[in-house]
Amino acid sequence: MGLKIKNADDLVQHYGTRDATGEHTLGIEKARGYVEIFDDFVYSGAFAAASPWATLNDASATTPAVVAGAVNGVVRLTTGSTDNEGSQIVGWAGATANQGGLVMEAKVKISAITTTAVYVGFTDSTSIEEPALVDASDAVTSTATDLVGFIFDTDSGTDEWFVVATADSHTTAATGQGACGTAPTAATYQTLRVEVSADGAGAKFFIDGAKVGETTANTVSADAVLYPTIVSHNRTTASRNIDVDYVHVAHNR
Repeated sequence: MGLKIKNADDLVQHYGTRDATGEHTLGIEKARGYVEIFDDFVYSGAFAAASPWATLNDASATTPAVVAGAVNGVVRLTTGSTDNEGSQIVGWAGATANQGGLVMEAKVKISAITTTAVYVGFTDSTSIEEPALVDASDAVTSTATDLVGFIFDTDSGTDEWFVVATADSHTTAATGQGACGTAPTAATYQTLRVEVSADGAGAKFFIDGAKVGETTANTVSADAVLYPTIVSHNRTTASRNIDVDYVHVAHNR
């Protein structure tokens, strides 16, 4: 967990300059004005106890856990064998859009893209829940009061990632939410990124570095406390899982 530093020049770039003795001095950018989590899920002990994440699960689902021996570090969220039972990680610390610079990026892999639902993004709840659902007519229903992120839900009519958001209430949908034209591939990693404007009105969405969507109004309440989360639910009695290679969350302090 932390910044990926390759050499001394990277230290200077991230942390400032070196003095005459070669010691690094803290740069303005990193002078404790910016909050940042980069979690590669490399843990030798109990995951929940040592991480910035709370681990949640329904009765028949499995508590999220680090996969022993996985290359680069991986946390796995395994659903239950009962319909609509899920596994979830959610950040302990919340943030608001009006702090500025709010961003979340995660590299995820879905085991199977049938009878499943996955949400990656921000929500206003720290309890286990699906922040949003998509039905057969591609209508999005929000469970959370404020949320912004991606959802893939095979209950939808269009089996693609949807960009979703809502501010203040379950019925105030963001302008621009909907299917983004990109679908996941089973057992294949994708990198999902959402960037939220400081006024909460808009957000930009990226998959594997390409912009796939943008909301321009009613995205989130600027002062709503939002928590980064990844949620995996099944849609029948077949268990599903999602592997998370890393999560990056950042915002101004």
